[in-house]
Amino acid sequence: MYINNAIEIAMRLGKGIQRLKWANENNHIYLIPTNTPAGMVMGGRKREERQKDPIYGWQPRANDLIADDWEVI
Repeated sequence: MYINNAIEIAMRLGKGIQRLKWANENNHIYLIPTNTPAGMVMGGRKREERQKDPIYGWQPRANDLIADDWEVI
């Protein structure tokens, strides 16, 4: 699904979203959409980075915004 649809559902259900591409690359990354100054909060980690703390204010690439492989998790 497209990101706007995934965000609508995730916010209603209190869940996060991710791209199937990210899951298939074995990156455990997801986003929590908010209406706070934090913006989109990125959680999880990339396999090689071992990032555990949330990252606030996710900066999407154009390909992320037009992708149709978003899912609610």
